[in-house]
Amino acid sequence: MEEENIENIKNMKLKYIITCILICVIVALGSSAITFWYISKGFENMSISKLNEVKEESNSSEKITTNQIAQNLQNFRNVIDEYYLGEINEQDLLEGSIKGYVNGLGDEYSEYMTKDEWEDFQADALGNYVGVGIYMSMDKQDNIVVLSPIKGTPAEEAGVKPGDIIAQIDDESTARNDIK
Repeated sequence: MEEENIENIKNMKLKYIITCILICVIVALGSSAITFWYISKGFENMSISKLNEVKEESNSSEKITTNQIAQNLQNFRNVIDEYYLGEINEQDLLEGSIKGYVNGLGDEYSEYMTKDEWEDFQADALGNYVGVGIYMSMDKQDNIVVLSPIKGTPAEEAGVKPGDIIAQIDDESTARNDIK
């Protein structure tokens, strides 16, 4: 009978130890999760406030020099380098910066295009029209508008003038929704 009591006591001690270990693990995991959450929120708030500080520094009514623009971009880059966890494509950052700079003009006729965008634009705008001898563009209604004929080309000889709209070529409409 005494051996049975000793065995029961050992089993109870083992259960007690296992229960204590489980409680410690749960408390440790919970406190780690809470700590991680607070730290990540702190970094998030810190990076947002840091970006706002940089933005405030860049908002000035004075004439801004290219050196000041470069310094502001460097300040933003420092924050990105410190807090951004993803992959950074340097070329995308550069092209995005230039696009933003040109878009800041607020001029609907000024646009920066990457090499790929320019090639796509050329293919769309010039496509089948290469060799006719005109400089052209697209207006807001997606019409092909002649900017100017090139001297000594078939377009000039045919009497094409700046501002002419090319609506049809060889009985095919140039309207985007009509192109097959």
